[in-house]
Amino acid sequence: MSYAHSTRAHIPQPPHSAGTPYKGFRAAIEPNQMPSPIDTIEVDREKWEDQPYMTLPGKHPPLSTTDFVAIDQGNSSPRYVRMSTWNVPSTSRLASDCEIPIAAVIQPFADQDPREEPIPLVETGPSGPPRCTHCRAYVNPWCTWVASGSRWKCNLCGHETEVSSEYYCNLDANLLRLDQLQRPELTKGTVDFAVPEEYWAPNPPPHIRPLYFSVVAPSMSGLRKPQPMDYVFVLDVSQEAVRSGFLKVACATLLEVLFGDGESIPPCFPQSSRIAILAFDRTLQFYNLSSEIVGQPPMLVVPDIDDVFLPSTTGLFVTPTESRDAVVDLLTTLPIRHEQTLETEAALGSALAASLAALAGRGGQVVAFAATLPTIGLGALQPLVDESTLYGTDKERTLFMPREETWKDIGEQCASEGVGVSMFLGMGRPIDVGSIGVVSTLSGGEMFFHPKFDALRDGIVLSSQVKRLLTRTTAYSCSMRIRTSNGLRVANQYGNFYESPAADLEFGTIDADKAIGVSFEHTRTLDDRQYAFIQAAMLYTTVTGERRVRVLNVALRVVTLAGNVFQKFCAASAAPSQLILPESSRTLPLFILCMMKTKPLKGRNVTADVRNYYAHKIMAMSARSIMYHLYPRMLAVHDLNDVIALPDENGKIDMPSLMRDSHLFMESHGVYIIDNEDLMIMWIGGAVSPQVLKDLLDVDDILQVDPRIPYLPHLPTRLSTQVRNVLGQRFAERGYIPKFLIARQNLDAAEIEFSDMLVEDQNNAAMSYLDCERYVVS
Repeated sequence: MSYAHSTRAHIPQPPHSAGTPYKGFRAAIEPNQMPSPIDTIEVDREKWEDQPYMTLPGKHPPLSTTDFVAIDQGNSSPRYVRMSTWNVPSTSRLASDCEIPIAAVIQPFADQDPREEPIPLVETGPSGPPRCTHCRAYVNPWCTWVASGSRWKCNLCGHETEVSSEYYCNLDANLLRLDQLQRPELTKGTVDFAVPEEYWAPNPPPHIRPLYFSVVAPSMSGLRKPQPMDYVFVLDVSQEAVRSGFLKVACATLLEVLFGDGESIPPCFPQSSRIAILAFDRTLQFYNLSSEIVGQPPMLVVPDIDDVFLPSTTGLFVTPTESRDAVVDLLTTLPIRHEQTLETEAALGSALAASLAALAGRGGQVVAFAATLPTIGLGALQPLVDESTLYGTDKERTLFMPREETWKDIGEQCASEGVGVSMFLGMGRPIDVGSIGVVSTLSGGEMFFHPKFDALRDGIVLSSQVKRLLTRTTAYSCSMRIRTSNGLRVANQYGNFYESPAADLEFGTIDADKAIGVSFEHTRTLDDRQYAFIQAAMLYTTVTGERRVRVLNVALRVVTLAGNVFQKFCAASAAPSQLILPESSRTLPLFILCMMKTKPLKGRNVTADVRNYYAHKIMAMSARSIMYHLYPRMLAVHDLNDVIALPDENGKIDMPSLMRDSHLFMESHGVYIIDNEDLMIMWIGGAVSPQVLKDLLDVDDILQVDPRIPYLPHLPTRLSTQVRNVLGQRFAERGYIPKFLIARQNLDAAEIEFSDMLVEDQNNAAMSYLDCERYVVS
């Protein structure tokens, strides 16, 4: 595919939030000559399209935006651990001179390419996996064997550990174990160990400020036997949730994921898991869903929302298939039962505390649907009069932290109990994401944001998000420790988790879409004749109730020259107006500009709820998602050729090339789709061809286009098929559907949001990419 470069009919910049104008001498720079991330992405994609990536150190890995097949040769795939540099500076001075942080993005449960071998599961028996007796690192392919195989030397700390009798094996002439090829933990960089009882999740100590009263005496010590993960679905039944249709869509979605639609959509809920359903407004409403119940499930009401307790445990958790009639009856009648409700308040904090009480002692996941600011119960919050009055003052920072400490307590106690909290927010007015969102942040859950919820526009999106949440690889009761070889240490850890006093990362839940950022620093000079090593170990319980530890190992080259850190030298000579950067950093100025234009950092009138939501989301994004969020994918729909995005004789579908995010490359007769992983907008130019509209939307006039359609119609035309194939592949990649908007040139309000996603333009309170380059050059 190609997109037009002609100067005719180019559009003016769409309506936008103000950007920073450039001041000073304007160096002559051609937009087409500026470093383009699209070019880099396309070249890398072509390179790895037909060849696998071998993970041994020394090769530059595929970009995070490339679909590749990794062959594990003892180093974890960059799918799981992606480094800021694959050549580590030998000294802190060299690292400082290069100004490249030594950092890693770790995504321990990332989805694999279906062509790759599954991660091996190693059964270790009652003794557990072999570990270094000094630093507690796990045995891995980079360890060495000494004393005829009776000891192994840790590659991280250098300590020698005795080999247990059941793990002993003789060595060959190369000092390798004779059974090495039969042991995945000695040949693969990423493995799962099945672990014995000593690795079970511990019961947390009693809390100083308990959030609930338990009818069962808490266990003061001991370990929890792993069990299949339980879910608590928490439903807001206040007036706002009912009026907007949020409650009805939530109940219909849960019915679909639990039981399917009986025709084309199968159920997607884990078969071994149980569910409980809790409704809340001014009271907490529990339900007995036991299969013995005939008729409507009995409701148990807890009116005291300040002293939360479980009224009963009978029938609280059930297997959906065994209690199908009760669950269907409840989810079908709940919206009808509250149709005429006058309750305008809802105690979300108390509902979360009650969910924690239900899952205490075993762990699990809470999925809450909330639409109302919690002004009563635990963590009660008062509405802000006008947050804009705080902008630019010292008090502005209070918008981005919990206004009530109870929310932080809920998050920390959920993390320590092995409970993750995910929230679907469908509010009509501000709900203080800065306060309530800390629960999801600390517990390893996720927030899904649907302000001014509209059932027609947001229903299909919410449904796909719930399905992704329940079907993606998810673990609970998780604890993570990152270790390094001598000469390096962990400096900081970033993400959505609770960091314990021992520096372990605790997650109530963690899933395939979540990543952790880690920065490292030198403690001494590294030997360039040896590798530097990083090992991440995630102890977790699977959805089916198996306790495991996932170990990720990375060996990195140590270098003493700056040129080797960057892997390529800078250009020897160039024109005075040309920006000189190492090959691997050519688009760095652009991505720095993109970061400045993200909603958490941009200026002007971005509400605190929006800024806090995106800050939560970005903190746990994978490397691929963050790249597409910073620089959205943009496609010229009108310019697709006749064969792209259609299956060839072998059934293979080639995806079209993308275009740069700037109005400088757009034309008034064009149709463009831009996608930042959270929002997808189709922009339609005022001079668009009637035939393109007919093929894509089944209308032939731009004024006949319905801007409120939630998705593209299914039409038998070639263009419709091509575009739906492209969007279908993106859906398969991420597992959910983003919100979809239509922006007709000079007609629809969505054009402002579209303009803000053109990150190369002057917008979002920042300068354009062209002016940014001019500024750097000058």
